[in-house]
Amino acid sequence: MNYDLLSLVVGAVAAFITTLPVLIPAFRDWRNANRQSYKFVYVKVVHLTRRTPGRPPVYHARVARLDEEVPVFDEYHYFRLNMFRQKRGFTCTDRSSGVVDLQVLHPWSRDGALVFPDVGAGKQPGMVSQAVEGESNVFFTKSIYYNGLQPGNEDLAMRMEHDTREARMIVDFSSIPDCEALVPMPTAVARVGSRETQITVRKLARGIYTVCEADAREDSVVRMDFHFAWDAAGARRAGGRR
Repeated sequence: MNYDLLSLVVGAVAAFITTLPVLIPAFRDWRNANRQSYKFVYVKVVHLTRRTPGRPPVYHARVARLDEEVPVFDEYHYFRLNMFRQKRGFTCTDRSSGVVDLQVLHPWSRDGALVFPDVGAGKQPGMVSQAVEGESNVFFTKSIYYNGLQPGNEDLAMRMEHDTREARMIVDFSSIPDCEALVPMPTAVARVGSRETQITVRKLARGIYTVCEADAREDSVVRMDFHFAWDAAGARRAGGRR
């Protein structure tokens, strides 16, 4: 046996063990610096009517990026706050079975207009993505979704852009008439790849529900599933008018 080599190996192992108390906190600091500290999503549902033949929309909304007006049957405002320990860049993406529009509120860039290097990407009604201009450790956006809560698409979700220490979503139907009859208690899942795990939904107040997930992985999704009672008493009035 080469005792000199053995001594070197033993010495290296001993040195590594000695430095572990320093390396482990350093690794944790490095990992925490490169993951998201907190993600908060607040969804305010302002109109909720079922689109049926002959029923007029609640109103028509102008979507500037599409240069067109959209008949609105359901509408919700999706506020998204992302917080990091260090300044960095950030890209946000919204997708809907209906129409979605986006505002980047912080950091504010130029005149607040969306920028699409690929012009065609700005003309997709159900999807919009933006690389936020500049670096920050706080990003705040607002997206408006139209007609994304119709039968077959009765869910709301948040996706983790990065590994996230804590993520919370609140969905607020309290402005909808007869919201407790129209919106029974939802269920929720955390989805990683193709695997879904049931998670707890809490009712905060009349028509307001929340879910929370700790140590969420990048690209995982937290989804709240609703089963709207469209035929419930007063459902036709939900949204304010027919």
